[in-house]
Amino acid sequence: FFDEDMQAKFQEVGIQVITLYDSTSFQGVYSAIETLGKVFNVEDKASDITEEIKEQVSKVEERVKKEEKPRVYYVVGFGQGGDYTATGDTFINEMITMAGGDNIAKDATGWAYSKETLIERDPEVIILPEYFYEEFISSEGYKDLSAVKNNKVYTIDTNLLDRQGPRSGLGVMEIAKLLHPDLFK
Repeated sequence: FFDEDMQAKFQEVGIQVITLYDSTSFQGVYSAIETLGKVFNVEDKASDITEEIKEQVSKVEERVKKEEKPRVYYVVGFGQGGDYTATGDTFINEMITMAGGDNIAKDATGWAYSKETLIERDPEVIILPEYFYEEFISSEGYKDLSAVKNNKVYTIDTNLLDRQGPRSGLGVMEIAKLLHPDLFK
């Protein structure tokens, strides 16, 4: 979110402003890079970057296409402040799918999710930021999930997932490595 009054003030003094918002689809990664390429007159470089991401994603999808898709939950937030995840209308859901996973929250919308539904759906794999790991695996309700009991709670650099950009293809690859480690040795 960028304040429109602030944008107007920048424009008043002759500073051009462009605002890029995260898309709900992975396609938004390509659109944002292409837009920045036009703005900075480096369209060829932007095109090269989008092609590189598409190639990374394609390689991952090809490797995982015949594999069983583990049921996955991506932790955005949890605990007293509420449970939050990447639901079906998020680009992160697409990343999980491209990486060969089955997002247990794919039928929900927004980012909020209920702890009760998480417990009921009992994911095989949980992916979360490193700073959540210890508290998550030892907290009431969460510690009894199959993924926790089976040591299938993995940390990831959330910058590869939470921000759409040139490293989004790497994000898909990193999820795939967590879900299908034998394919990426």
